[in-house]
Amino acid sequence: LGNRPAVLVKLGRCYLRKGDYKSAHSYLTLAIEKEPDGSYASQAVASLASLYSRRYQYDKVVEVCRRIADKFPSTQAGATALYYVGNYLYIQGRREDALKAFEKFLNLYPTSMYRSSVLSMLADLYVAQGRFDKAETLLRSFLSKNPRNTDLARHLGDVYIRQGRYDEAIRILETGQQLNPNNTSLIEKLGEAYLMKGDKKKAIRTWMKILSVTSYDESYRRGRLASIFKSHEMYDMAVQQYLAALKRRPTDSYIYSQLADIYRILGDTEKAIDTYIKAILNIGVGYGVRERMIRKMMQIVPEGKEGKTLDRAIESVREAISAQPRNPGYRLALIELLFYRKEYTGALDELRKLTKIYIDQGSMIKRYAERLERMGKSEIALLYYRSIVELFPHGRFAAEASLATARIYMKIGRPDKGEQVLEDMISKGVRSPRIYELLGEIQMRSGRLERALATFRSLQSMTSGAGSTSARIKAAECLVLLGRYDEAKVELDRLKGQPGIPQNLLGKLMGDWFFWQGMFD
Repeated sequence: LGNRPAVLVKLGRCYLRKGDYKSAHSYLTLAIEKEPDGSYASQAVASLASLYSRRYQYDKVVEVCRRIADKFPSTQAGATALYYVGNYLYIQGRREDALKAFEKFLNLYPTSMYRSSVLSMLADLYVAQGRFDKAETLLRSFLSKNPRNTDLARHLGDVYIRQGRYDEAIRILETGQQLNPNNTSLIEKLGEAYLMKGDKKKAIRTWMKILSVTSYDESYRRGRLASIFKSHEMYDMAVQQYLAALKRRPTDSYIYSQLADIYRILGDTEKAIDTYIKAILNIGVGYGVRERMIRKMMQIVPEGKEGKTLDRAIESVREAISAQPRNPGYRLALIELLFYRKEYTGALDELRKLTKIYIDQGSMIKRYAERLERMGKSEIALLYYRSIVELFPHGRFAAEASLATARIYMKIGRPDKGEQVLEDMISKGVRSPRIYELLGEIQMRSGRLERALATFRSLQSMTSGAGSTSARIKAAECLVLLGRYDEAKVELDRLKGQPGIPQNLLGKLMGDWFFWQGMFD
C-alpha cells in the first residue's frame, strides 16, 4: 500500500502534525508525482501550501506551488497549485503578479472548481486598479455561460455599485435574487444598491426579506439583518434585531458582543457593561468565552473605574446566584470574575461549590489549574490540583492531578513532597508508567541515585517498546552517575543501533561515561 497516493498523503499529514516538515514535504510531493491528475494530488498540494503558510512563509508557498504548476500542467495538481500561487501572491499584496497568475489560471482551467473564487479575486484586482471595464467584461462573459451563478451576479452588481451605476446593479441583482431567493448575500447587496441610489426605505424593505429565508434559523437571520443595519449605522434597528435574536438564542456570545459594541459606539458605556454582565451570566457552562467577554468589558471601562465595575459585576452575579443557587452558569460567571481580579483562593472556593451542582469529576478545576500554570503561578495551581484529589479521590482526573502535584513540588524545590505523593499513589495500587518515570526523575534530581535506578528498573519491567527504552536510558544514566562504569558500558552497548533510540541522547551519555572517568579526549 506504500505507494498509493492516499497513503502517501496521510503519511505526509502525520509528519506535518509531528512537526517533521522535511518528511512531510517528501511524502506529499511523492503523492503528487504518483498521480498528478487524481484527487489526492489536489489534497497533497493543499497540505504543502499549509506546511509553509502556517509558518507565514508565503514566498515559499508561491515557489513550491509554482514549480508543481509548471511541472504538471493540465492536471488537478497543476490547477490547485496555480490557484494557490495566485492566492498567496494576492495575500502578500503582490497584485500584478497575482493578476497574471489568475489570468493564466482561467485560460488553462476554465472549468475548475476554483473558478468562481478566482473570478472574484481577479475582478477585485481589476477594480483596485480602476479597470472597471475589464472586471465587467470578465464577469459578464462567465455569467452569460453560467446565468444561474448568483455569486458572479452579486460580484458584478458590486462592480456596478462602485462605479455609481446603481440601476444596472439593481437589475443584475434582482435577476440573481429571483433565481436564488434564499441567497442572503444577494439580498444584502441589492439593499445596498437601493441605499446608495438614495432609496433608504426600499433598502430596508429589501433587507427585511432576509427574515423570510427559511434555510436558516430565525436567530441567524435576525443576527445577519442586525449586522447589516449596524454596518450602515442604523443602530436602533440593529439593536432591535439583536435583542430579538437573543430571545431565541440567549447563550450566543457573539450577539451579546455585537450589541455591547453598538452601545459603546453610541456612548452608552453603562448599557454596554450591563450587556457584558448578562453575557457572562447566560453563556452555557461548556463555553470558554467568559474570560474573553470580561476582557472586552474591561477595555471599555473609563480609566480609574475598573475596580468599581468589577465590584458591580460581581454583585450582579451574586444576586443572580441568590435567586438561582443551583445554576452552574451563574457560579462559573462568579469564578471567572474572581479569577480576573486575581482572587484565586476565592475562585477555588467557588469551584468547590460548583462541584456540588455540576458533576464533572474535577474537569473544571483542572482547566483553571492549567491556566494558572501557564500564567507561571505554579504554587497556586498546586492548591487546585490537590482539591481535585481531595474531592474526587477515585475520579478520572485524580491520577493526573496527583502527577501534576508531584511535578510542581519538584519544580518549586520540594522534591521530598513530590516523592511522597507518588509513593502514596503506588501504595494505593496505581501502576502507571508515568508515575515511575516522574518518581525516578525526582529521585535522580535529589541525588538518591540507587533509589532512582531501582525505580527505572521497575519501569523497564512494566513497559515495552519506547517506554522500556526510555527507562533503560535513564537507568544507564544512573549507573554512570553512580560510578558503576562497567555496568553502564554494558547497558549503553546494548542500546547502540536499536531503532527508536535518540542518538543525540545516547551520544551524550557516552560522553558522560568518558568524562566522569577523566578520559577528556
